[in-house]
Amino acid sequence: MTSTSENSIILDYFKITKEYQTRYGEKIILLMQVGAFFEVYGLKNPFTNKNEVTQIDFFSETCNMVIAEKSFALGNESVKNTYYPEFPVMTPDLTASMVTKKIKEWLLQIPKSKVVMAGHSVVKLENYVQKITDAGYTAVVYIQEKDSNDRVIERKLQGIYSPGTFLGNNENTTQLTNNIMCIWMEKTHSTLLNTDTFLCGTSNINIFTGESTLFEYSVPFYMNPTTFDELERNITTHKPNEIIIITDFAQEIISTIFKYIGVSNSVTVHHMNFENKKIINCTKQTYIHYILSNFFGTDTFHTCFEFQTNIMATQSLCYLLNFIQEHNPDLVRNIRLPQFTNTSLRMVLANHTLKQLNILGDDSNDSKMANQLSSVSAFLNRCCTSMGKRKFQFQITNPTFNEEELNKEYTMMDLIQTNMTQTKIVNIRKTLHTMRDMEKMCRQIISNKLLPSSIVHLYNTVQSLSKIHHNEMVKYTELYTYLAGSDDLQPKMDQFLEFLDKRFFLELCASTNSQTNFEQNIIRPNMYSELDECIKTKQKSEKLLDDLQKGINQWIKNTCAVKDDCIKIHDTEKSGKSFQITKKRGITFKKALDNNQISNLITISSQSESYVINSSEVQFINASSNYDRIMFPLLNETTQILLSLDGKTNEILTKVYANIVQEIESSWYDSLEKFSKYISKMDVLLNKVYIANEYHYCRPHIITSDKSMVQATGLRHCLIEHLQTQEIYVTNDITLGNGEEDGILLYGTNAVGKTSIIRALGIAVILAQSGCYVPCTRFIYKPYTAIFSRILGNDNIFKGLSTFAVEMSELRMILKTADQNSLILGDELCSGTEIESALSIFLSGLIHLHEKNTSFIFATHFHDILNFSEMHILSRLHIKHMSVIYNRELDCLVYDRLLKNGPGNRMYGLEVCKSLHLPDEFLERAYEIRNKYYSDINSNLTHNTSHYNSQKIMGICEMCNLKMGDEVHHIQYQKWADSTGFVQHYHKNHQANLMSICTKCHDLIHANDRKLTPTTDAETISKKKTTKGYKIVRNSKISV
Repeated sequence: MTSTSENSIILDYFKITKEYQTRYGEKIILLMQVGAFFEVYGLKNPFTNKNEVTQIDFFSETCNMVIAEKSFALGNESVKNTYYPEFPVMTPDLTASMVTKKIKEWLLQIPKSKVVMAGHSVVKLENYVQKITDAGYTAVVYIQEKDSNDRVIERKLQGIYSPGTFLGNNENTTQLTNNIMCIWMEKTHSTLLNTDTFLCGTSNINIFTGESTLFEYSVPFYMNPTTFDELERNITTHKPNEIIIITDFAQEIISTIFKYIGVSNSVTVHHMNFENKKIINCTKQTYIHYILSNFFGTDTFHTCFEFQTNIMATQSLCYLLNFIQEHNPDLVRNIRLPQFTNTSLRMVLANHTLKQLNILGDDSNDSKMANQLSSVSAFLNRCCTSMGKRKFQFQITNPTFNEEELNKEYTMMDLIQTNMTQTKIVNIRKTLHTMRDMEKMCRQIISNKLLPSSIVHLYNTVQSLSKIHHNEMVKYTELYTYLAGSDDLQPKMDQFLEFLDKRFFLELCASTNSQTNFEQNIIRPNMYSELDECIKTKQKSEKLLDDLQKGINQWIKNTCAVKDDCIKIHDTEKSGKSFQITKKRGITFKKALDNNQISNLITISSQSESYVINSSEVQFINASSNYDRIMFPLLNETTQILLSLDGKTNEILTKVYANIVQEIESSWYDSLEKFSKYISKMDVLLNKVYIANEYHYCRPHIITSDKSMVQATGLRHCLIEHLQTQEIYVTNDITLGNGEEDGILLYGTNAVGKTSIIRALGIAVILAQSGCYVPCTRFIYKPYTAIFSRILGNDNIFKGLSTFAVEMSELRMILKTADQNSLILGDELCSGTEIESALSIFLSGLIHLHEKNTSFIFATHFHDILNFSEMHILSRLHIKHMSVIYNRELDCLVYDRLLKNGPGNRMYGLEVCKSLHLPDEFLERAYEIRNKYYSDINSNLTHNTSHYNSQKIMGICEMCNLKMGDEVHHIQYQKWADSTGFVQHYHKNHQANLMSICTKCHDLIHANDRKLTPTTDAETISKKKTTKGYKIVRNSKISV
């Protein structure tokens, strides 16, 4: 039992703070309830004026709190030393009494130091815990308990909230996940083989949904990035807010590993070593069996074989479950059985493929500026619900090679495309947009965090689902079964809606944002007798109070000839309701009472009863400078009853509401999870179809083959075609892995699009194996089991490593693990070393991959390698280039961007440079002079835009370049567009298909029309990027 004296409170505060800092690190804020406030304390160092012992300064800055000095100090007045002793170090083996003793001994060594404090009201707890955890700190909350005499008898732990274990009651947040991860790492040595092996097991739990995953792998230990590839993928896909790392590696090595795997400095990290008693217990099968049985059912360890085969990941899960349980036991109730991601049919995405192919954003400034086009995921994840967004994100970062699953997804998309118009899909998606995060609300139900306002959101979400189900999904039995299984969910939805409607006034719930403070009754009558009786008594007293007010007001009007009501009801939380009157009118009322010679009584009727007020009993008490409070026995009794009933009603409502939420958990939780899965699968599937329709993506077709392969026709890069609107995207056909063309060496000048086509192919394969349609006109493939990427421009991931070191570590991984079912995507391999070594390494790598029948494509500038005799025996390696065209009329190179056979002209780079013959300094000065004296800024700002596309500015004629354009010409004619306005893969009003043109040139074009088609005429004009900017060119010039 804890004393409530101020000194004891401060000592308890310091003791508890140090106890939790010993467990979880220095980033601890203890919020201790003292009366109606949660307070944070510290000591002010008299020598430095800095606050010591706790993190009160951080709390003040983060929560915008003022730090105040208390009226007393702690320390020893007799201490005269000029320094401030360090606070004693606390170790886990110390008992509570030993910690208290050490703190008291320390206080005897320091001079008198002012106690400082900051705090907030009890009702704001949720808001400030959110701020603390968002800043990467852990909030420890202690609440006070009182006895029947309202005396504090104890302060006890209410909860521990860390960044990865905080589940608030606000479900309006845009945050989709809150993941906490445990990483268990070891290095073992084989004396016999003289080799080191890296072993890693990870477990991850999403606090918002209760979903958990396990992953384990082992590789030869080399201190380079590729050793930690799979760990990096786990970090990238889950983005945990909190990480527990269990290892005996030195801190320097851990820091290097974290740099390799991209752990942000904002992530809260706990470093645990193998000497910790809890860690030791996690390695014992007795404890493992006990923990898994408690959370997932008896004999889980033996019935789920994956736990035994992935023992390190299982050990990390046991520690993670215990860690979360210590913080908040409710968070691990009803937690789902883990998904073992390494034993599934998941494609391996090696060498940071998710980042190198821009599947996920890299958090750079360029990515942030691009917004929706910052990554493939950001662009394609147009799901309407939080559940759908999470599921789509998981699919696109965990592509599969399960052909049956992929074909089923494609078939369902076909079914929707065939039977639903885009308008109908859009309308269903509008309804999905109104749905709230049901997965998160399910976890709030378990954690007793569900607000009454969220009950309304839950009701509306199920009601919207019922509407879609009844109006659309039941029409398609195969689709419904795919989305929701064989059970008919409609009766369950109807019953659940009836359950809520029968218990709640939903319109009143909508404005109630507390589980313990109810301003109005939200529970319907005839459900809970105790509440009904309390409400009935309260309503009777409220009616009497209202009648008393009206009766006295009427008496004053009749007696004093006053037109307006004089008595008003004043209400405060502490004192309840009272009658008040202005001092001026109070004098009039008092005189009327004193002059009431006929009768000293005021008679008032209420609810078929009469009440008599004796004039002599009416008292006037000063309430404020302008108002008096009116009191008389009947009024005092009524207001006291109401004040008591307010507290009692709130207490009963709190209990009844908690019971209903528990009833939802026990009776409806399984159904709610089914509703949630139904919504998420429907949302993802409709999103895929919507994207496919909107951007003309095609269905992938899986073929039977002995090895993985891909044949893409009309391949596009799903981001670049929207980012670059100055020219129509040039599509290309590419084949890899068909037995005749397994590998490609790709040549071409800088900026012609080599890297883009490589990325486009990788993205298309990942999309296809994520169950999506792809940006092609035709796509045939046999799924790959792994993708290895090596794209330049990502070396900043590994600060401190040279480009060549990164290349070689990644090449080692490729050579060791790639096989006939792997796809290798490389750009400028061996660019980090001198030419002789580069050519030798590159050729050796090509021979190795060719022998393994691997699918690969490498962009390169190494033309000399074509002269090596070893190249001639690589029969399945094809040489191609991205073409550029020299346009004599414009005297410039046109980036044609077509994939053609052969290496192309090896001198194109030099020709571009030599054609200028000018030094850089001279060019820069020339640009400055031109911009100064020949700026087009003023005239450009006055140009109109086209009514076909507001992005197209009506500037100078793009044919003659002499007159201002006064018309707009469709380069690919409007008559060639289909019913949706598309010409091939782009819209007729695409900016690059519009041409500012003068009337004379426009007439000239149509005079020479000759009934052109978009595919048959070699002389068709188009807009292309050239070394002199974007130009209108004809497509029949000589390829360079």
